[in-house]
Amino acid sequence: MTEFHAVSDLQHRYGLASRQAVYDRLAALKIKPVSRGKLSTELDYT
Repeated sequence: MTEFHAVSDLQHRYGLASRQAVYDRLAALKIKPVSRGKLSTELDYT
């Protein structure tokens, strides 16, 4: 099952100074963040 976490939660969890640091780490891991409003329309839950 896929888990979703808010960027601000990840920032606090890993002690990062900025949201940009979270996005930089996600990009390095080739993880594309999903906008909150697009969760139900773009993801396939089957």
